[in-house]
Amino acid sequence: MNKKIISKSKRLTIILKYIGVFIISISGLLIVGMALDGNFLDNLYLESSQSSFVFFNASYWEGVETPLVQIKERYIELITGLMVTGSYAGIFFLASFIFKDISNGESPFNDKQVKRLKKISRLLIGVLFIPLILPNILHWMMISGKYFSISLDGVSLIAPILFYALAEIFAYGALLQREIDETL
Repeated sequence: MNKKIISKSKRLTIILKYIGVFIISISGLLIVGMALDGNFLDNLYLESSQSSFVFFNASYWEGVETPLVQIKERYIELITGLMVTGSYAGIFFLASFIFKDISNGESPFNDKQVKRLKKISRLLIGVLFIPLILPNILHWMMISGKYFSISLDGVSLIAPILFYALAEIFAYGALLQREIDETL
């Protein structure tokens, strides 16, 4: 395999692993901050980022807003954020494993890489549905009143489809690779 590709793959492996570790570290710091300071969430402003390519956004809330409700809402945001963050960390680690194998001289067209790409696709589906469903369920369980919120953005809808398509392309490449190896 080309030395330039192997070198780039090694760098990407390291970068992706560092990003994954950074994401997990930030999540850990949030959890430690909550454990050490009971008012940690009062001083922390969490806001879910909105894509600039929003397909649909609707929300409804009926109830009394008290300081306790605000704290519970911050916990809901934190739990949702930690689950999405965990999904992103998993995506970065899986991608780093793909590039690690490529840097070790393995063909990217094998069943192991296809499985990893499909796992990335499933994690991206989780990134789409966790903030869509989990806050509604937690709000219903923790806070009295009527509440629902639905927001779909284009990137979250398109990314899992693209990664699944990429996995299928790699599966076809793996099939061709096996046929070539058997022919030789």
